[in-house]
Amino acid sequence: MILYHYRKIDSALAEIRNHSIRFSSKENLNDPMEGFVNLVWQGDKPAWEGLFRNYFCSFNNALVELGRTKSELDIDTEIIICDVDSVDPGIRDASEIFLADEDVQMIAEALSHYKVDCDMEELQAILSVLTEKIVNSLVSAGDYWGMKLGGFMLQSGLNVHQVAEGIRSCASSGKIKDLLKSYYALAYGSDVKRFKQVYQNISESDESKKSFRNYIRLRFDFNQTYVEQLYKTIFPRGYVTCFSESPYETVMWGNYAESHNGVCLKYEIDEHETRADFPEKNSNMFNDIYAVRYVRGPQYIIQRNFFNDIWFNYPSGIAKTWLTGLNDAESEIVYDVEAEKQYNGLFEKVYTQKMPDWKYEKEHRILLKSKDVDLNKKYVDIPFDRKCLKGVIFGIKTPLDVMAEIESAIEEGGYQNVEFERAYFDTASQTIKTVHVVRDEYDFEKYKFHMVSEIVNKE
Repeated sequence: MILYHYRKIDSALAEIRNHSIRFSSKENLNDPMEGFVNLVWQGDKPAWEGLFRNYFCSFNNALVELGRTKSELDIDTEIIICDVDSVDPGIRDASEIFLADEDVQMIAEALSHYKVDCDMEELQAILSVLTEKIVNSLVSAGDYWGMKLGGFMLQSGLNVHQVAEGIRSCASSGKIKDLLKSYYALAYGSDVKRFKQVYQNISESDESKKSFRNYIRLRFDFNQTYVEQLYKTIFPRGYVTCFSESPYETVMWGNYAESHNGVCLKYEIDEHETRADFPEKNSNMFNDIYAVRYVRGPQYIIQRNFFNDIWFNYPSGIAKTWLTGLNDAESEIVYDVEAEKQYNGLFEKVYTQKMPDWKYEKEHRILLKSKDVDLNKKYVDIPFDRKCLKGVIFGIKTPLDVMAEIESAIEEGGYQNVEFERAYFDTASQTIKTVHVVRDEYDFEKYKFHMVSEIVNKE
């Protein structure tokens, strides 16, 4: 199989000199809707209580981290407490008191009874109102970073008890979801404006108020950050590298090869022996090459339940803590072998389907999901066998000195039988075409060409 890799100049030189292909995480792909997973939360009462406990402990962890930082708070993945059994016993006891609260119980009971499948925005609305109760519980008893926050509480526009009563009064899952959508709009309407005003009124230059500024950001952003990180926890992690069937797509030259200033690298890959030939032998990190599917409609949407999938992302002991409620009540959601098989098959679907708008790319991908790779990096560079690189196509505007530098890198890199072509615009067909370039002499030191070569039309 012949596949093409559109590259910017610097990227192409790095690929050739290092004989390695760069794989990107999903977050660094162009389309944020690519491989969209509609993650929902639908569980019994112990599952909801386990989630609320984790949120309580994670918020406390963020408060502690807030006290340690001397600069603007950076909320990262470490704020989620994966194993709540590892937290301070005092905080664990406080979380039990929080779970036993009448309003918290009312919310968990309604979500469970009506089998509500909350999406990310609806869960953010629930956690937004619970945050106020958590803050009251923590700061009233705790002395964080040397100052009391009790006198600096921010009252939300959403009253926790009223919200709990509203959720309980709904007679169906659909009505609860509608109510949560309205709460979400309120929380990101009047509350956003209120919190931002308070935040902006605290001087950045006043070091003594920096902790307060961080607290405001934490109070305002934590529920959204937490839910987004839960999504990343469940989402199948991996990396992809992307190729095209065609070197003649002008949009791709524009998007990925610096508007024809870059190049297109030509690879020959045995699709039946991917693990052996591409990348280098014995790397054993790749599945086969996948042709991207371009789909729209219900088949494009992948829906997963957080509470079911938690078993497939953590050791069973830790997963169980997420599904254990008040007074150690255990959820009926248990590990399922067949469900895990379906989950593992999700990886391919997530990374190999796109909306039809991208069909012009005629894309193929190699997927990387090895446990041997650090899945916290934005990029991973994996070596390839030099024999796979068969050609370089220069863009219409690739500078001559760059062409010389690339050809020099090919020579010095030990590549064999690499052909060189140059793209041009064919006015008759109004399409991109290429010609085969034969060069005889270069002055590499000055990066100038002695154009004593001939250009032969590619057959």
